[in-house]
Amino acid sequence: MAKGNGSKNIRILLASSGAIANSFNYYESQRYRCATYRPTMSSHSRAAVESVAPPAVMDSGKNSLELGDRKVSSIEFVEGYEYVHPDITAMILTKACQKESRGPSLFVVDTSTLKLQREPKRQGDVQYSPADIMPMDLLAGLADECDHAVFDGTADEHIPQKIFGLVCLAKLPTISRPKEHTDGTFKEMHKSSMLVASMVALNLLESSIRCLVLESRPGNNKDGGFAIKSSKIARRCTNNNDCRNARGAPLLSLLIEEMSNLDHVTFDPTSSTFPNRAVLSASELAPILRALLLPTKSGGINIRNLVSHGFLSTIERRWFSLTLILIQTLDCLLLSNEKAVRGDSDGGSGEVDSAMSSKTVDQDPIPSSLAKYHSMAREVQYGKNILRSLSSMQELEERSRKIVPSSHMPLLRFGFHLLAPTIQPTLRSTKQSGESTEDPTSFNQKYKDSTTAPSIPPLTAIFTTLMCYILEHSLRILWCGANRRPDDCFARPSEYYVTLDGHGQRLKHDVMIFPYLGNEKTRNEMIHAIGAESCAMLSDLFAAPSAEAPNIRSAVCHGTWDVELVREVKGLAQPFEKSLDRPVKSDPLLVDSICAMISCLDLVTLSLSGQTRISSYRPVFTYTAMATRALDRIVYDLDELDALISNNNSIGDCIRAMELQQPKLCVDLSPLKVDLKVLREMAFDLFPTMKKKNDEIWGVEDTFCEHQTNLNLSGNIVVLTLLSDASHAIETYLNGVKERVDIMLSMQPSSTKDRRTLKTTARFCSVAMIARDFYTFTVYVALVSMKPCQDLLNEDAPNKKSRSDFVKASERSRMALSTFDSNLTTNLDRSLKALQQYLQGKAVKKVVLEKKELEKFRS
Repeated sequence: MAKGNGSKNIRILLASSGAIANSFNYYESQRYRCATYRPTMSSHSRAAVESVAPPAVMDSGKNSLELGDRKVSSIEFVEGYEYVHPDITAMILTKACQKESRGPSLFVVDTSTLKLQREPKRQGDVQYSPADIMPMDLLAGLADECDHAVFDGTADEHIPQKIFGLVCLAKLPTISRPKEHTDGTFKEMHKSSMLVASMVALNLLESSIRCLVLESRPGNNKDGGFAIKSSKIARRCTNNNDCRNARGAPLLSLLIEEMSNLDHVTFDPTSSTFPNRAVLSASELAPILRALLLPTKSGGINIRNLVSHGFLSTIERRWFSLTLILIQTLDCLLLSNEKAVRGDSDGGSGEVDSAMSSKTVDQDPIPSSLAKYHSMAREVQYGKNILRSLSSMQELEERSRKIVPSSHMPLLRFGFHLLAPTIQPTLRSTKQSGESTEDPTSFNQKYKDSTTAPSIPPLTAIFTTLMCYILEHSLRILWCGANRRPDDCFARPSEYYVTLDGHGQRLKHDVMIFPYLGNEKTRNEMIHAIGAESCAMLSDLFAAPSAEAPNIRSAVCHGTWDVELVREVKGLAQPFEKSLDRPVKSDPLLVDSICAMISCLDLVTLSLSGQTRISSYRPVFTYTAMATRALDRIVYDLDELDALISNNNSIGDCIRAMELQQPKLCVDLSPLKVDLKVLREMAFDLFPTMKKKNDEIWGVEDTFCEHQTNLNLSGNIVVLTLLSDASHAIETYLNGVKERVDIMLSMQPSSTKDRRTLKTTARFCSVAMIARDFYTFTVYVALVSMKPCQDLLNEDAPNKKSRSDFVKASERSRMALSTFDSNLTTNLDRSLKALQQYLQGKAVKKVVLEKKELEKFRS
């Protein structure tokens, strides 16, 4: 073994013998119950698990949790891991193997740059495949050495601000401690800060993996490698925010699998500690990432999911340190062909400017979609009022004990007492006219005398991450009690979790805010426990299909808010003297999201206390909500267009002129007309919740009723799209007619140009009746296309119609609507021709024929 180089040389020997893939095969494929399952281990791994310190176990040895009127099977708990299966806990607390038993494969942590490195490969070294997984005791040893490098090493001043900021976040109680926190609460806060820092670090680790793999794919770089320009990375990271819902995030297991095939290796000539060592290749990092991040059945500790889904209430510092080292190493690999190390003239040490620590592209904030709709905007404002008031926050904290387990209450206090005060300037900067003035007992009053408080930037994204964590696990426990599924409140080997979101995988695991359990036959009793309004709000915030929905937990965990997270973390690393000039703005959607979550927590705790609010909440981002909003606008605008056609003489003259010019077309289009009363009746039949007034309370039965229409629409998205397109087209044409009516009334043509303008205006208004009939028919097509969807749900329904005919009619209607609407102002003849062609379609003819039969039956 090569000699070290002083205290900076930290070496970790891995791969003691045999194939690593088989040395830690923990779990068999079958499913086990929490109380009876014991994993199959090799003798080497068994010794590592048995090395967990006995004092860490609770004094009671055995314990039980009460959920409703049942108790969880008696299992052994470890403090801080009360909701984690003992076998997984044993893996997390595994001790490092003895140095004597470590093999000859050499890994190095450079304590000056906090990067993983290795010796160049030598003959006789034990090699292992990138498809392998690192044994847990060896991973624990690596984590211990990383912890020494981060907290006890000699890292230079050029460590990236992102890494340094994460360390500052882990020590947040020490860099900003109010006078009230000088007692025993401080230790509790410090444990919470380490877990919060680990949440953020694991989010950024996933982002580093994702950026590296995406940029390595062919076509992303002219040179064929995965080294790319930092500006391009910054653009990619910023463009991630264009998709505000973080849907379709690639699976971490697939990213690591793809990463194991990347063999790019670079030497780091600027390393003052190990000038001849090579930076680890991406493929060599894959076994480490598998052991840290993949599920237990694959031999990993699954730390990413355990943290992001709220099962842990504490975490060992070494896992946080290992995550930091991996982020730094991956970021160096990402920019390996770019000049990634600055300050070559400073003795060889420099700062790595990686994908996520590079300068973010400044963007104008996008208006928050949560303020667009009355129900949600009211909740956002309610949450802001709570956050501004110390007394309201204290009351909410006390009431939260009804839902938040005692193990997670320190995390809630950490969020309320240390993170919430930092967003006070943001709430003030987003204050709108008409809002109440700041409460004299607000949090910033409490902190105004602290000389260190102004040095902390607004930590909105970090606070949002923490609240997702607390809310998900608290609701999971409530869900387990309400549905008599106590074992599901634990993270168990080879079992899917019950989660707050993940509607796309609802067939694999239960989603706690879904109206039905996994079998889709048993009702979710949690809806009765917390109220239908609370469930509706939770669905809108965390699992709604609308592009305007925030889907908060998925967004903060899978990259949508990475730019905000990095900005906040780097703000913690900036010197105090720079903090006074630091901007105190956060993304409006992010600010509204955390305010809505606070309001939601308040609503849930009030429901559990048997209290209610004066105002009610109903869904705004579900399929049904989107469809009914479009229908309401359609009916309202068509009513107004009908009134213009009937009462405005100028439009009447224009319509009669069109009937004289195009008599055959007007006759052919006349069967398309649908009475608005018929459309309303059809809409009410298909969407019963449309009958409810806005001020009516949203009930449990409304939730299950809407669930059926959501299922119908999810299987027929073209209907929802057609309604949306029709709503926009009708609104556009109606506004155009209004403008042109004013022109016709006010214009006195005195020139050829004026006469030409008047003629064009009259021609646009002349198709008002044609447009009205066509628009009503497209809406009719959309609504009648929903009926086969409902019939298909009932296998015994007689005379079931072919769904394909209605789908084709809807698709054809969308195309005709687009052509007609886009040419109205520039090429009216093209619009009319599109209608003639539309009437010749077979599917459209079938709908017209059915419409005639239905009218004959009604008459």
